[in-house]
Amino acid sequence: MTNILQALKTIVNNPVSDLLGHYKGKSGINGVGSALEVFIKDAFADTINEENEQKRVEAYNEVFDYVRFV
Repeated sequence: MTNILQALKTIVNNPVSDLLGHYKGKSGINGVGSALEVFIKDAFADTINEENEQKRVEAYNEVFDYVRFV
């Protein structure tokens, strides 16, 4: 599991000034929000520069504990 300091280190070491361009998001505020969400997840999973989507998902599953409510 990662922590906020590791995520901040990842952000500093992998600066992304254009989130929409980096994440190929949609235009508008929803696209910005989606790109920001993925950026934060990538910061915690240390996958900002990972292009392989499967590896990115695997890293998310290792770092995050998703709880599903029924």
